[in-house]
Amino acid sequence: VATGGGTGEMVPMLMRIPAIGDPFGRDRMLGFGDIALPGLLISFLLRFDMLSGKPLRRGYFLLAVVGYAIALCVTIVALYVMKMGQPALLYLVPGTLGTTLVAGWRRGELRALWDGEPLADGLLALGGSTCTHCHSGHPLQHRAAKAGRCDGCRKEVFEGQNVMECQLCNWYLCEICRPPNQESSGTEIKDMNQDLNEGLVAAASMV
Repeated sequence: VATGGGTGEMVPMLMRIPAIGDPFGRDRMLGFGDIALPGLLISFLLRFDMLSGKPLRRGYFLLAVVGYAIALCVTIVALYVMKMGQPALLYLVPGTLGTTLVAGWRRGELRALWDGEPLADGLLALGGSTCTHCHSGHPLQHRAAKAGRCDGCRKEVFEGQNVMECQLCNWYLCEICRPPNQESSGTEIKDMNQDLNEGLVAAASMV
């Protein structure tokens, strides 16, 4: 058990699971790293799928979970065949990371997975055209862009092109993914409400 120095926190570093059908009552052991490291990847894939608007069967999360379960079964089989302890990550890494890389390569989405950015189709499905904040929750502002690529559709953005940008994250959406004229439409609505209020006040004063 890791005690965490003087913090008083305790983290189990090894899980001991009773072996089923073992006459000697021995345990099967699974290290904390064998859970935490693949878990980080699987949680990232769940976030990627949700932000990209991917359904469960077409995303990466389910593939990684199934790959993890199959890899654990392969580890147990190797344990029985070789009659000795096995490093679980030797099988878990191909089962989780391997399936992710193969699926991403076949779908042409490896670059998006590496960058950790949601796909443009997902941004639009989740309301990308009305997006008002970056992926970290900061508000977007209308600015002239530096040359780069849109973080929504990944298309090239030229110097001085109008974008909706978060300077804190160096993250922006082009005019296609996030039309800036939505700000003007919101201003027009506010102006209409203001004119309506002024008209009501004028009518009330006449009475």
